[in-house]
Amino acid sequence: MTRIAFLAAGRTGPNPRIHELHELALIERTPGGAERLSLWRLRPQRLPDADAEHLRRTRYFDQPTAAHSAAAIDVNLGTPSPVDPRLLAADLASRLFGAEVVTCDPGRDLPFIGAWLEAHNQLPGWRRSADVTSAAAGLLAGIMHTSRNDARGCVVDWRPLGDDWDAERLAVSLGVLAAPDPELPCHALRRADLARRLYDAVHYGPPLDLSLPAPPDPEPPAELAGDALAEGLDDGLGLAGEDTTHSDDGDHSRRRDRLVAVDPAAATTVLPAPQH
Repeated sequence: MTRIAFLAAGRTGPNPRIHELHELALIERTPGGAERLSLWRLRPQRLPDADAEHLRRTRYFDQPTAAHSAAAIDVNLGTPSPVDPRLLAADLASRLFGAEVVTCDPGRDLPFIGAWLEAHNQLPGWRRSADVTSAAAGLLAGIMHTSRNDARGCVVDWRPLGDDWDAERLAVSLGVLAAPDPELPCHALRRADLARRLYDAVHYGPPLDLSLPAPPDPEPPAELAGDALAEGLDDGLGLAGEDTTHSDDGDHSRRRDRLVAVDPAAATTVLPAPQH
């Protein structure tokens, strides 16, 4: 099993060329299943260049400000311990090296993290990255039974999921997260934990006993059309009291076809419970 790094970043805006990191969160999962949580806060050097709307949306000013250039935060007590940014970059690079990095938004977080590591003479050496939000959207689309087959193969109707695949909304729909409090700041550790929850839902199944909706009843065989269908229903309902020990294979096949035609519940699929 590859080491997995659930990673999230707090940013002062969407552009890695002019905006900065102000928070980093990492949840490491080793092949044995043990996990290690880490949180760091960085003091922005160019806060006047920050995107004001982004800071407002992520409730940046509701979070504790970094008193040092970089600090490791105790995830239980919230107390900071100063750390040299260069040593932090070297430590983070070594912990990400060869790992599978999982984020809710790799297109935004990873360019910032990669640029920050390179600015401190470190290379982003993770093995590969995974967009767990898109994977969760695909899982939910399957559960909602929104796919169909046509000449192009399997086509998924994404419209029920909306235009914006919000990771928290997907997590709530999959049953891995209670409805979030909109007043909570967008902490990086909270988003790293969200990536972990979505990853487990995608790989091990949602924690809820979700059943796929049964497909429409299939067309009855031609020999069961009209009055023959009604007769077949009567026969099917009476199977429990009949002697079915004889070896007339053709008769068994006909009875089986009747049951398939009138029992859509037999097509219902239950997703397995998660196994960590």
